[in-house]
Amino acid sequence: LFENKRDSAEWCMRQALQRGGINKTVTDYFTQLLDECTPGAYLFTNGDMYLYYLLYLQLVDRYRVDIRYIDLNLLNTRWYPTWLQTKGILPVSYSPDELPKIIADKWVAQKVPVRNKNEKYNDTALVWNLPPTYGNKFLLRSDRIVLNLMQQNAFERDVFFAGDVPSNMRLFLDDYLQSRGLTYKVLPQIPPDNTFELELRLKKLLH
Repeated sequence: LFENKRDSAEWCMRQALQRGGINKTVTDYFTQLLDECTPGAYLFTNGDMYLYYLLYLQLVDRYRVDIRYIDLNLLNTRWYPTWLQTKGILPVSYSPDELPKIIADKWVAQKVPVRNKNEKYNDTALVWNLPPTYGNKFLLRSDRIVLNLMQQNAFERDVFFAGDVPSNMRLFLDDYLQSRGLTYKVLPQIPPDNTFELELRLKKLLH
């Protein structure tokens, strides 16, 4: 995909299915993961399992191709953010020349804002205390990119994190995350309790 060889990438995914690397039963889990996301949303994930299964679902099954999933680990490489930017998936304020040069930065705990341009949330900006995400001293390259994306996106598209993404990798947004089951949705205000909704969804999945 990085070399724009979509046919080759699709062939590899089909081979993975035939040879047991992709398990059709496991794809049900990742199908549910995508279904929890609203149309056109960003989905931040962590790990190869997500990368390969979501790639399979979108590339081979053409399922929920509207979801812009981003691997948080790969954001620490130089090639991946640049590739996402050229595909229009990474709306950051960094120029194509600046993006590859971003490195981990010394950081002290401070209030950071994310403005809100989405009318359904009224005029409520998200402001929270962001401590260092690594070694009590740094904000990693990936964290700086995620923060910048959220600030540029300004809630125009919904943002989700996979449920097992560690708190530091989701920028300690815990108080502003609403559980959807397998994912967390970022909201500009502390979310209301949605336990009843989750219970209804679980009952549907069990029947």
